[in-house]
Amino acid sequence: MDIQAQAGILYQPIVSLVDGKIFGYEALSRITDEKFLQNATMMAPRKKFFLNVEPNAVHDEYKLNPSNVIFEVALKAIDHYKKQNFPIAIDDVGAVFLGLNIIASIKPNYIKIDMNLIKDIDDDEIKQLLCKAMVDFGKNHDIKLIAKGIETEEELKTLVKLKVDYGQGYYLGIPQETFEDRLA
Repeated sequence: MDIQAQAGILYQPIVSLVDGKIFGYEALSRITDEKFLQNATMMAPRKKFFLNVEPNAVHDEYKLNPSNVIFEVALKAIDHYKKQNFPIAIDDVGAVFLGLNIIASIKPNYIKIDMNLIKDIDDDEIKQLLCKAMVDFGKNHDIKLIAKGIETEEELKTLVKLKVDYGQGYYLGIPQETFEDRLA
């Protein structure tokens, strides 16, 4: 049984690679009940909450602040949430073929770099160059980058050197059932 099945709903911190403070949390499971959203209302002010959801999964009854909830969504749902002023994140960039035209047309607020591009990035010049290109692109278009799957100190140091905005992974914080600011 995996850790998610044992613990229920889990949240992994997303950490600023500039100051080391927790920026927000990712819910590491698709929304299956409304407990996710009830829990989101208990986060510290100004922390961000990253969700993988289907359209109409979030209801207004929770009074969530749209500037603090970032949706990681399928293409068909993007317009639905943009019309409600929610920021958008493109998840797992680099995991599968994703045409650059898709990123250009979505104009996301965040790009989450797939963990396969992060794994051993400290020893792989090609991965470093790809990441640097994404950082430059993000800086020029006001898109924040989040490196997923940071597992070692060497990977973290490389990503900090490359000026990636945020990171998440077991090295920075294991998934837990609460929103404790363990790193702050």
